Amino acid sequence: MIMNTADFTTRHNKSLTPFWQTNLLNATLYGLLVLSIVFFMSYPWKTNIASYMRQGKGPFIFFPVFAAAAVIYTYLNMRCGKGEFVIITAYVDSYNETLPPLVCAEEEHGVFRYALPIFLLHTLFLLLPSLPILLFATAISGLPFSSCWIAIGMIFVTALCARWLGFLLLLLFGHGSMFAYFATRIMMTLLLVATVSTTPAYNLMLGLYELHGGASGSAVWWNNEYARYTALMAVCSILLAVLCQIQQKRRQQLAARQQPVSRRKYPRRG
Repeated sequence: MIMNTADFTTRHNKSLTPFWQTNLLNATLYGLLVLSIVFFMSYPWKTNIASYMRQGKGPFIFFPVFAAAAVIYTYLNMRCGKGEFVIITAYVDSYNETLPPLVCAEEEHGVFRYALPIFLLHTLFLLLPSLPILLFATAISGLPFSSCWIAIGMIFVTALCARWLGFLLLLLFGHGSMFAYFATRIMMTLLLVATVSTTPAYNLMLGLYELHGGASGSAVWWNNEYARYTALMAVCSILLAVLCQIQQKRRQQLAARQQPVSRRKYPRRG
């Protein structure tokens, strides 16, 4: 079984992040609303854009809009991976650390043959509604659209990595764990903020700010900081997926052991 589209799109308790679930749609719309507010607040309403062009620079709109998109979609995907949009039922509510039941299709089936394509498609799906705003912000800033695609790629791999992190904590601690709740928020803050001073070459926000300044990176990928960041996030996603696969197998074995085993009755001899 590769992917059952019913588990991906319909509203039932086996869907981790179905497309048309009400609370997920509301969160996506709220994210678009926040992104639109940042766009309109950053738009140079009192300044003629032609004056920026004569000065050889663009309005300060690319970085705030893309930085807001990075925070919004990283946070949203982290919540999706952790199962915070799953429909809570009595079956899901019985999840605990000692006997974690398999409550969604991503947990039941193989990580690489099932969860991986779903996570890739769903992360892309969540980004698509913001594409017109991001393209418009790039055009107003006077930057080439190649900068837009680079920035979107960086946001995509960061959001995907955050999704795998949330899914790993879901497998380890369950849906209702307060530790997993705070751990995901702390890890997201460290990823987006703390790396500014510790590893500035691999910080998403600094990369977006350099793109805002017109940097395009080297043509050679190992000298291109954007390609290195994308490769690093992709490797981290693969490592997290491997850990998810290991924990998923462990949980499946625990669940199989605790299932009631009926005794075999052997006929009496003689």
